[in-house]
Amino acid sequence: KVIENCFIVREAVMRFAMLNGGVYPYNIGVDTTPEMETVVSLLPGGVALENPFSFVATEPCDGNAYDPGEVSYLPVYDGISLVGYTITGVGAEPLVSIFTASTEPSCTYISIYGERIYCSGDCCE
Repeated sequence: KVIENCFIVREAVMRFAMLNGGVYPYNIGVDTTPEMETVVSLLPGGVALENPFSFVATEPCDGNAYDPGEVSYLPVYDGISLVGYTITGVGAEPLVSIFTASTEPSCTYISIYGERIYCSGDCCE
């Protein structure tokens, strides 16, 4: 369920960027598109996702995910501007990380405990 939530958040972030002229949010619950949509409002039902461990609708959060069931969004900067984001999720044990590397999403990978299990785009070897 955590991996599924990571992908749902990723879709909402991508939709946000599409509605926002290709610009990703700095804060998923506060930044809005010109239509006043946030990443959270673009999730299914327009509300936060349920943490599969606590059964409370608290996901995603900004920053890094640390506790089981958390899914988080962290913007990536190039020193000047926002160029991508990292979505992380914590399952019962492993840290699941989904990463998109640029404003023209050209790289996506999924890793568990640092081992890449899926890769699509320019960053693949």
